[in-house]
Amino acid sequence: MMKTTIKLMAIMLSIFAVAFGTTSCDKINDALEEHDPNDVKSVNVEYSMDLSQTWFDFYDITVTYYDENGKENSLNVTEKWEYGFSVKPNKAPKNYVFTVVATPKKEHPEFDKAQYILSEDIQAKFYGLRYDGSIYKELWSDLHPVTLTWNDIYTFTDTQMESYFVSGARNLAQFTHSFDGDY
Repeated sequence: MMKTTIKLMAIMLSIFAVAFGTTSCDKINDALEEHDPNDVKSVNVEYSMDLSQTWFDFYDITVTYYDENGKENSLNVTEKWEYGFSVKPNKAPKNYVFTVVATPKKEHPEFDKAQYILSEDIQAKFYGLRYDGSIYKELWSDLHPVTLTWNDIYTFTDTQMESYFVSGARNLAQFTHSFDGDY
């Protein structure tokens, strides 16, 4: 009985060692590998969108973006939204896209307020990060930092808001960038 228990424990320990040991090898090798502090460690992307409640009351908000695998994602958003990723330069996708579109809702509140405020704070950031923690800033490279900000506040009366609303969909932000892997 004791021998069986010991054998079983040894087998279980071997399984755990193999399972957990192999998954962390890349991380350990990365940590032990020496890098020039000026080398690029990662390609980083940050997208964010913060709109006033009036946007969400009267419009369907659609965010479209490319993720860390270069896959297009599109989703309806009903509140503040953020997304970001960091990948090694050799694993970075080629294309980066981030758009925010507001489409008038079929079902919406009446235009009966004295004042409507439409505010937007939308950002798209693309940058390379060096091993020393600094941002890669070579202007001749397609890895140079790019930051676009859309930040506006509009105030409308009920008549102005209704006129703005019926004029159709609004492209609130559009960001595109390409990275060919060279820097």
